[in-house]
Amino acid sequence: MVYTSVPHADLLPRVVDRWRQIESILDGRTAGRTRQRVTLLGGQFVFFLGRLAFNTGDMRSARRFAALSEHYADEAGEPVLAASVAALHSSIAYYTGRHTAALDHLRTADRWDHPYVRARMAAYEARTHAALRDTAAAQAALSRMEAEAGDFRPLPGETPVGEAAVAMFRAGIGARLGDVAAVDEWAPIAVTAYQHRAGDFSAEEEQHAVLNMAVAHLLRPSPEPDAAATIGMQVLGALAASHTHTVAERLRHLDAMFAPAQRAIPAVQDFTDQFRQARPALTAGVTS
Repeated sequence: MVYTSVPHADLLPRVVDRWRQIESILDGRTAGRTRQRVTLLGGQFVFFLGRLAFNTGDMRSARRFAALSEHYADEAGEPVLAASVAALHSSIAYYTGRHTAALDHLRTADRWDHPYVRARMAAYEARTHAALRDTAAAQAALSRMEAEAGDFRPLPGETPVGEAAVAMFRAGIGARLGDVAAVDEWAPIAVTAYQHRAGDFSAEEEQHAVLNMAVAHLLRPSPEPDAAATIGMQVLGALAASHTHTVAERLRHLDAMFAPAQRAIPAVQDFTDQFRQARPALTAGVTS
């Protein structure tokens, strides 16, 4: 069961049902290794609930589930879950504009160091430094991310960082920093790598990879707004079947990048019109 590729509507009732089963077991007489294992499962299910809430933009519920999952993780003492919870806290802070808090949450996970999560934590650190306009720190974190990335078997928690995710983060953070060369270099690599659906596949991050291609068309010295809009339409269609808050936010950013003169181009006009029509549905339930 993975939240990265299963539609939320299908996944939610399954996760809730299994979490309730875990709570019933924990209310009974369990001790020792059995209790530790059941506690870990409970924390994993609550983490998924937090990630599902985050994906739908319900940050209030995401925070509550993340905090609850943190209690399970501390009791179970399992580093991948504990670091994944810290990463979720960081993502919530990042996407609500609290960048210093986003870094603080990542630093709290230092005691849960594990090879599986090192690259993911470095990637989240890099994007936060980029948002704070600290280019040197962002580049250093990207280098750590790439050094720690690998072909990991997916575990309950955050998605591992492999070839596709490395390229996606490098392209996305390059776009944030205005580094056109980095976006042009890494965005095609990410899109191609995600097509293989390897261990680091995530529908959400694949869509980010595709949107990096759209942004590249606008950042070049000779922009190609029609090509960017065409890609934006492609992601907008995919988002209807696999909605995530972060991709909706990225589409909003793409829409804002078009210059007034470019909005008269038919492809751009089609994208902006359809995005604005879809926006109420994309932001439904969004709370801070």
